[in-house]
Amino acid sequence: SSSSHHTISCDDSMLSLSSMHDHDRDVLLLHGLSQPLLSVLSSNLDHVSMGSATCLKALITSENWSKHASSDLATNVCHRASMCLVEKKKLTTAHFGLVQALAEQNASILHDYQALLLQVAAEVIVVNVPGGVRSAFGSVASRASRTWQVRVAAAQLIGSLIGRLGGSQALASEVGTVIRALDKARLDPALKVRQAVTRALAIAKECKEKEK
Repeated sequence: SSSSHHTISCDDSMLSLSSMHDHDRDVLLLHGLSQPLLSVLSSNLDHVSMGSATCLKALITSENWSKHASSDLATNVCHRASMCLVEKKKLTTAHFGLVQALAEQNASILHDYQALLLQVAAEVIVVNVPGGVRSAFGSVASRASRTWQVRVAAAQLIGSLIGRLGGSQALASEVGTVIRALDKARLDPALKVRQAVTRALAIAKECKEKEK
């Protein structure tokens, strides 16, 4: 199946990385593994784009990424992954998970996309909640947010973006908007979403307090 194929590919990638010791070869290997995955990250075939996001996340969360990923590669992955959510509307658990991994591994690079990513995640968690805002992503966000796993992933991304990247004076209004969205999302019918929202809300409020 497509899903098992992607799992095997990811496992093989990790095995290849683990067997390499030379830094230059690891840099080239990471680049070689990332490029074909990036090329299909925004594919119109959902199983392909989600498989790509899943494999990229596996690379990014590996020890080899923190040791050997070049600045150019990390910047390219951050840009492509962020644009998948913001422009390509790939609002899937795999894509949210990929960006969350980048927030944890390459926070300084992802900082440039923080405001846009917060807007996307905030819209997904409230679009189907009573009193939620009308989403700029329209039916795409509405369809995506029908799955509670996607809403959980969006809430977790908010927590990671604010927790890892922090706030700034320029983002003060954005964090305020996110807090209001999280407050509304506490009415979500799914328990796991409410739990994820509660954790993200605590992080956002703490960040806002620090900025005062």
